[in-house]
Amino acid sequence: MEKRGVRFLVPNEYGHLLQDVLNTIDVERYFWHIDSDEIYISNDNEGIIDNLFSKYKKNNILSGKKFKKLISENIYSTIFGEFKAFTKNSEVTEVNTFEDFIKSKCEIVLLIVDSIYYDIYCKDVNIILSIYESAVQSGYDNVEFIDEKDTRTRLLVW
Repeated sequence: MEKRGVRFLVPNEYGHLLQDVLNTIDVERYFWHIDSDEIYISNDNEGIIDNLFSKYKKNNILSGKKFKKLISENIYSTIFGEFKAFTKNSEVTEVNTFEDFIKSKCEIVLLIVDSIYYDIYCKDVNIILSIYESAVQSGYDNVEFIDEKDTRTRLLVW
């Protein structure tokens, strides 16, 4: 069985979910192409303040350092998003299908739908295994590997 990634459900709540989900990955090693995201910063006094990434990404790209800072220092709610991690000094290209992913320099694809559905595709099986173990230890629901029988045809949320 070829492992392509991990799929699971997370709680629908404010917190540091991206940091929690990606905690086994050195996110600073990558440039993050962020598209179609709806992730809102909140605080106890004012409610929703702003979109987590909108002020910082340039051409939908965010450095790994800035990405890590934003996901670890803010309280936010994830609604949906497409996150594609490219190694530094590589060309950022469109990744719309699994075939595009395999041919590209993109190493990780994180798709979030309806706040709770997380699919993470990765070229490195060791990262897949570490994400799986972390998701199980975190108590996320329906944790499963994504394999070659995956029915998803597009690596997009819309």
